[in-house]
Amino acid sequence: MTKTLHDDLPQTVIPEQRKARRPEIDLQARIEGEARAYHHLMDINLQVFDSVTDAAIRILRRARGRAVGTSVFTCNVDHLMLMNKEQRFRDAYERADVVTIDGAPLALLTKLTGTAEARRVTGVALTGALVEQAERDGLRIALVGGAPGRGVMAAANLRREHSELGEVFVDSPRMGFEIGDEEDQRLVSGLVAFQPDVVIVCLGAPKQELWIDQHRNELPGAVLVGAGATIDFLSGYQTRAPRFFQATGTEAAYRLATDFRRLWRRYLLRDSKFFVLFAGLTLGYAAGRARVGSSARSHGATRRRTSAARPSPCRACGYSPAA
Repeated sequence: MTKTLHDDLPQTVIPEQRKARRPEIDLQARIEGEARAYHHLMDINLQVFDSVTDAAIRILRRARGRAVGTSVFTCNVDHLMLMNKEQRFRDAYERADVVTIDGAPLALLTKLTGTAEARRVTGVALTGALVEQAERDGLRIALVGGAPGRGVMAAANLRREHSELGEVFVDSPRMGFEIGDEEDQRLVSGLVAFQPDVVIVCLGAPKQELWIDQHRNELPGAVLVGAGATIDFLSGYQTRAPRFFQATGTEAAYRLATDFRRLWRRYLLRDSKFFVLFAGLTLGYAAGRARVGSSARSHGATRRRTSAARPSPCRACGYSPAA
Protein backbone atom coordinates (compact mmCIF):
# COMPACT_ATOMS: atom_id res chain seq x y z
CA MET A 1 0.00 0.00 0.00
CA THR A 2 1.34 3.41 -0.89
CA LYS A 3 0.14 6.78 0.27
CA THR A 4 1.23 9.88 -1.58
CA LEU A 5 1.33 13.21 0.22
CA HIS A 6 3.95 15.15 -1.73
CA ASP A 7 3.30 15.16 -5.48
CA ASP A 8 4.21 11.69 -6.78
CA LEU A 9 6.79 10.87 -4.10
CA PRO A 10 5.87 7.82 -1.97
CA GLN A 11 5.40 8.94 1.63
CA THR A 12 4.66 5.56 3.15
CA VAL A 13 5.39 2.11 1.82
CA ILE A 14 3.99 -0.74 3.89
CA PRO A 15 4.79 -4.24 2.58
CA GLU A 16 2.50 -7.19 3.14
CA GLN A 17 1.54 -7.70 6.76
CA ARG A 18 2.27 -10.90 8.67
CA LYS A 19 0.63 -12.72 11.53
CA ALA A 20 1.09 -11.32 15.01
CA ARG A 21 4.00 -12.69 16.96
CA ARG A 22 3.81 -13.58 20.61
CA PRO A 23 6.97 -12.51 22.45
CA GLU A 24 8.57 -15.23 24.55
CA ILE A 25 10.97 -14.57 27.38
CA ASP A 26 14.50 -15.71 26.52
CA LEU A 27 16.82 -14.97 29.45
CA GLN A 28 19.75 -16.75 27.81
CA ALA A 29 19.45 -14.46 24.80
CA ARG A 30 19.41 -11.45 27.14
CA ILE A 31 22.60 -12.63 28.86
CA GLU A 32 24.37 -13.32 25.57
CA GLY A 33 23.19 -9.98 24.27
CA GLU A 34 24.89 -7.92 26.96
CA ALA A 35 27.87 -5.81 25.92
CA ARG A 36 31.25 -7.05 27.15
CA ALA A 37 31.92 -3.85 29.08
CA TYR A 38 30.51 -0.42 29.79
CA HIS A 39 31.93 3.00 30.44
CA HIS A 40 30.20 5.31 32.89
CA LEU A 41 30.15 8.86 31.54
CA MET A 42 28.02 11.58 33.19
CA ASP A 43 25.43 9.04 34.39
CA ILE A 44 25.20 7.47 30.93
CA ASN A 45 26.09 3.83 30.42
CA LEU A 46 28.19 3.68 27.23
CA GLN A 47 28.46 0.08 26.06
CA VAL A 48 31.65 -1.31 24.56
CA PHE A 49 31.61 -3.94 21.82
CA ASP A 50 34.39 -5.83 20.05
CA SER A 51 33.24 -4.54 16.65
CA VAL A 52 30.21 -3.17 14.85
CA THR A 53 29.22 -6.70 13.82
CA ASP A 54 29.54 -7.85 17.43
CA ALA A 55 27.28 -4.97 18.46
CA ALA A 56 24.62 -5.91 15.89
CA ILE A 57 24.61 -9.57 16.91
CA ARG A 58 24.46 -8.84 20.62
CA ILE A 59 21.75 -6.20 20.26
CA LEU A 60 19.55 -8.55 18.22
CA ARG A 61 20.05 -11.29 20.82
CA ARG A 62 19.15 -8.87 23.58
CA ALA A 63 15.92 -7.90 21.81
CA ARG A 64 14.77 -11.44 21.12
CA GLY A 65 11.62 -12.35 22.98
CA ARG A 66 11.29 -9.08 24.88
CA ALA A 67 7.82 -7.75 25.58
CA VAL A 68 9.04 -4.24 24.67
CA GLY A 69 11.27 -2.88 21.96
CA THR A 70 15.00 -2.49 22.60
CA SER A 71 16.09 1.15 22.41
CA VAL A 72 19.54 1.81 20.92
CA PHE A 73 21.05 5.31 20.97
CA THR A 74 24.32 6.23 19.29
CA CYS A 75 25.89 8.86 21.51
CA ASN A 76 28.04 11.65 20.12
CA VAL A 77 29.33 15.00 21.41
CA ASP A 78 26.19 16.85 20.30
CA HIS A 79 23.97 14.44 22.25
CA LEU A 80 26.11 14.85 25.34
CA MET A 81 25.74 18.62 25.16
CA LEU A 82 21.99 18.39 24.57
CA MET A 83 21.60 16.29 27.71
CA ASN A 84 22.83 19.22 29.77
CA LYS A 85 20.04 21.41 28.38
CA GLU A 86 17.04 19.11 27.93
CA GLN A 87 15.97 16.93 30.84
CA ARG A 88 13.55 14.83 28.76
CA PHE A 89 16.42 13.93 26.44
CA ARG A 90 18.63 12.93 29.37
CA ASP A 91 15.80 10.87 30.88
CA ALA A 92 15.34 9.01 27.59
CA TYR A 93 19.07 8.31 27.45
CA GLU A 94 19.11 6.99 31.00
CA ARG A 95 16.26 4.60 30.11
CA ALA A 96 17.92 3.38 26.90
CA ASP A 97 18.82 -0.31 26.70
CA VAL A 98 21.98 0.23 24.65
CA VAL A 99 24.07 3.37 24.20
CA THR A 100 26.98 3.06 21.79
CA ILE A 101 30.00 5.34 21.38
CA ASP A 102 29.46 7.24 18.13
CA GLY A 103 31.73 10.27 17.84
CA ALA A 104 35.54 10.04 17.69
CA PRO A 105 36.05 12.65 20.48
CA LEU A 106 33.79 10.58 22.74
CA ALA A 107 35.76 7.42 21.94
CA LEU A 108 39.00 9.21 22.78
CA LEU A 109 37.56 10.47 26.08
CA THR A 110 36.49 6.96 27.13
CA LYS A 111 39.94 5.61 26.29
CA LEU A 112 41.64 8.32 28.34
CA THR A 113 39.36 7.73 31.32
CA GLY A 114 39.62 4.01 31.78
CA THR A 115 38.35 2.00 28.82
CA ALA A 116 41.25 1.39 26.45
CA GLU A 117 39.21 -1.00 24.28
CA ALA A 118 36.48 1.56 23.50
CA ARG A 119 35.38 1.44 19.85
CA ARG A 120 33.03 3.57 17.79
CA VAL A 121 29.70 2.12 16.74
CA THR A 122 28.05 4.78 14.59
CA GLY A 123 24.44 4.83 13.46
CA VAL A 124 25.43 4.34 9.81
CA ALA A 125 27.79 1.44 10.55
CA LEU A 126 25.36 -0.24 12.97
CA THR A 127 22.56 0.02 10.42
CA GLY A 128 24.75 -1.70 7.83
CA ALA A 129 25.61 -4.51 10.24
CA LEU A 130 21.96 -4.97 11.26
CA VAL A 131 20.89 -5.14 7.62
CA GLU A 132 23.49 -7.86 6.99
CA GLN A 133 22.12 -9.86 9.91
CA ALA A 134 18.56 -9.24 8.70
CA GLU A 135 19.43 -10.62 5.27
CA ARG A 136 21.01 -13.71 6.82
CA ASP A 137 18.24 -14.39 9.35
CA GLY A 138 15.17 -13.25 7.40
CA LEU A 139 14.43 -10.26 9.62
CA ARG A 140 12.25 -7.31 8.69
CA ILE A 141 13.65 -3.79 8.38
CA ALA A 142 11.79 -0.49 8.73
CA LEU A 143 13.13 2.94 7.77
CA VAL A 144 11.52 5.94 9.48
CA GLY A 145 12.36 9.54 8.63
CA GLY A 146 14.19 11.42 5.93
CA ALA A 147 12.73 13.76 3.35
CA PRO A 148 9.97 12.40 1.08
CA GLY A 149 11.38 9.94 -1.43
CA ARG A 150 14.72 9.38 0.29
CA GLY A 151 13.50 6.45 2.37
CA VAL A 152 12.18 4.73 -0.74
CA MET A 153 15.50 5.31 -2.48
CA ALA A 154 17.41 4.04 0.56
CA ALA A 155 15.27 0.88 0.65
CA ALA A 156 15.85 0.30 -3.06
CA ASN A 157 19.61 0.63 -2.58
CA LEU A 158 19.53 -1.80 0.33
CA ARG A 159 17.59 -4.34 -1.71
CA ARG A 160 20.05 -3.91 -4.57
CA GLU A 161 23.05 -4.53 -2.31
CA HIS A 162 21.38 -7.31 -0.30
CA SER A 163 19.48 -9.49 -2.74
CA GLU A 164 18.10 -11.80 -0.03
CA LEU A 165 16.73 -8.98 2.10
CA GLY A 166 12.96 -9.04 2.49
CA GLU A 167 10.50 -6.20 2.04
CA VAL A 168 11.40 -2.94 3.76
CA PHE A 169 8.87 -0.68 5.47
CA VAL A 170 9.36 2.99 4.62
CA ASP A 171 7.70 6.03 6.15
CA SER A 172 8.69 9.69 5.92
CA PRO A 173 6.39 11.53 8.35
CA ARG A 174 5.69 15.15 7.51
CA MET A 175 8.13 17.75 8.73
CA GLY A 176 7.29 19.19 12.13
CA PHE A 177 4.98 16.41 13.31
CA GLU A 178 4.63 16.04 17.07
CA ILE A 179 4.97 12.85 19.05
CA GLY A 180 1.44 11.69 19.80
CA ASP A 181 -0.33 13.71 17.08
CA GLU A 182 -2.39 12.27 14.22
CA GLU A 183 0.61 11.95 11.91
CA ASP A 184 2.55 10.10 14.58
CA GLN A 185 -0.35 7.77 15.26
CA ARG A 186 -0.55 6.96 11.55
CA LEU A 187 3.17 6.14 11.52
CA VAL A 188 3.00 3.92 14.60
CA SER A 189 -0.09 2.11 13.33
CA GLY A 190 1.75 1.22 10.13
CA LEU A 191 4.74 -0.08 12.07
CA VAL A 192 2.58 -2.14 14.43
CA ALA A 193 0.84 -3.73 11.45
CA PHE A 194 4.16 -4.50 9.75
CA GLN A 195 5.84 -5.82 12.92
CA PRO A 196 9.47 -5.05 12.06
CA ASP A 197 12.46 -6.66 13.72
CA VAL A 198 14.67 -3.59 13.22
CA VAL A 199 13.51 0.03 13.04
CA ILE A 200 16.02 2.63 11.83
CA VAL A 201 14.74 5.99 13.11
CA CYS A 202 16.18 9.08 11.42
CA LEU A 203 14.30 12.06 12.83
CA GLY A 204 17.28 13.97 14.22
CA ALA A 205 18.20 14.47 17.86
CA PRO A 206 16.56 14.80 20.27
CA LYS A 207 13.32 13.90 18.48
CA GLN A 208 14.34 10.40 17.36
CA GLU A 209 15.42 9.39 20.87
CA LEU A 210 12.23 10.81 22.42
CA TRP A 211 10.17 9.01 19.76
CA ILE A 212 11.87 5.69 20.45
CA ASP A 213 11.48 6.13 24.21
CA GLN A 214 7.78 6.87 23.74
CA HIS A 215 6.88 4.06 21.34
CA ARG A 216 9.18 1.13 22.18
CA ASN A 217 6.40 -0.52 24.19
CA GLU A 218 4.28 -0.80 21.06
CA LEU A 219 6.91 -2.76 19.12
CA PRO A 220 7.76 -5.85 21.19
CA GLY A 221 10.89 -7.73 20.18
CA ALA A 222 12.07 -5.01 17.81
CA VAL A 223 15.37 -3.14 17.84
CA LEU A 224 14.86 0.64 17.51
CA VAL A 225 17.98 2.58 16.55
CA GLY A 226 18.34 6.36 16.63
CA ALA A 227 20.44 6.76 13.49
CA GLY A 228 20.54 10.45 12.55
CA ALA A 229 21.24 11.05 8.87
CA THR A 230 21.57 7.36 7.96
CA ILE A 231 18.68 7.43 5.49
CA ASP A 232 20.32 10.35 3.68
CA PHE A 233 23.53 8.32 3.41
CA LEU A 234 21.74 5.15 2.28
CA SER A 235 19.75 7.04 -0.35
CA GLY A 236 22.90 8.60 -1.79
CA TYR A 237 21.62 12.11 -1.12
CA GLN A 238 24.48 12.72 1.29
CA THR A 239 27.94 11.15 1.03
CA ARG A 240 30.15 10.17 3.93
CA ALA A 241 33.54 11.72 4.48
CA PRO A 242 36.48 10.14 2.63
CA ARG A 243 38.09 7.18 4.41
CA PHE A 244 40.99 9.34 5.62
CA PHE A 245 38.64 11.49 7.71
CA GLN A 246 36.76 8.43 9.01
CA ALA A 247 39.97 6.65 10.00
CA THR A 248 41.47 9.68 11.74
CA GLY A 249 38.31 10.64 13.62
CA THR A 250 38.01 13.99 11.83
CA GLU A 251 34.75 13.28 10.01
CA ALA A 252 33.05 16.13 11.91
CA ALA A 253 35.60 18.60 10.50
CA TYR A 254 34.86 17.37 6.99
CA ARG A 255 31.11 17.71 7.49
CA LEU A 256 31.52 21.21 8.90
CA ALA A 257 33.65 22.26 5.94
CA THR A 258 31.21 20.84 3.38
CA ASP A 259 27.97 21.90 5.11
CA PHE A 260 29.08 24.94 7.10
CA ARG A 261 25.84 26.91 6.79
CA ARG A 262 23.75 24.19 8.43
CA LEU A 263 26.22 22.88 11.01
CA TRP A 264 28.28 25.81 12.25
CA ARG A 265 26.01 26.70 15.17
CA ARG A 266 26.01 23.12 16.43
CA TYR A 267 29.72 22.46 16.07
CA LEU A 268 31.21 25.88 16.87
CA LEU A 269 28.79 27.10 19.55
CA ARG A 270 26.94 24.29 21.33
CA ASP A 271 29.49 21.49 20.97
CA SER A 272 32.58 23.62 21.65
CA LYS A 273 31.79 23.35 25.37
CA PHE A 274 32.69 19.68 25.14
CA PHE A 275 36.39 20.52 25.10
CA VAL A 276 36.09 22.12 28.54
CA LEU A 277 34.25 19.03 29.75
CA PHE A 278 36.88 16.82 28.10
CA ALA A 279 39.69 18.54 29.96
CA GLY A 280 37.87 18.42 33.29
CA LEU A 281 37.03 14.72 33.05
CA THR A 282 40.48 13.62 31.94
CA LEU A 283 42.15 15.65 34.70
CA GLY A 284 39.66 14.27 37.25
CA TYR A 285 40.39 10.73 36.14
CA ALA A 286 44.15 11.34 36.31
CA ALA A 287 43.75 12.75 39.83
CA GLY A 288 41.82 9.68 40.87
CA ARG A 289 44.53 7.43 39.48
CA ALA A 290 47.13 9.43 41.41
CA ARG A 291 45.03 9.10 44.59
CA VAL A 292 44.74 12.86 45.02
CA GLY A 293 41.06 12.98 44.15
CA SER A 294 38.23 10.88 42.79
CA SER A 295 36.43 10.50 39.48
CA ALA A 296 32.85 9.31 39.51
CA ARG A 297 31.80 11.19 36.38
CA SER A 298 33.81 9.20 33.86
CA HIS A 299 35.47 5.83 34.29
CA GLY A 300 35.57 2.39 32.81
CA ALA A 301 34.15 -0.70 34.47
CA THR A 302 33.60 -4.26 33.29
CA ARG A 303 29.98 -5.41 33.37
CA ARG A 304 29.30 -8.06 36.00
CA ARG A 305 26.00 -9.84 36.50
CA THR A 306 24.59 -10.79 39.89
CA SER A 307 21.70 -12.66 38.26
CA ALA A 308 20.17 -13.37 34.88
CA ALA A 309 17.81 -10.45 35.35
CA ARG A 310 19.92 -7.49 36.44
CA PRO A 311 23.55 -6.33 36.09
CA SER A 312 25.43 -5.34 39.23
CA PRO A 313 26.20 -1.70 40.05
CA CYS A 314 29.54 -0.16 39.18
CA ARG A 315 32.04 -0.84 41.94
CA ALA A 316 33.73 2.55 41.46
CA CYS A 317 30.71 4.77 42.09
CA GLY A 318 27.64 2.61 42.66
CA TYR A 319 26.02 3.51 39.33
CA SER A 320 23.71 0.72 38.17
CA PRO A 321 23.18 0.16 34.39
CA ALA A 322 19.64 -0.48 33.18
CA ALA A 323 18.56 -4.12 33.36
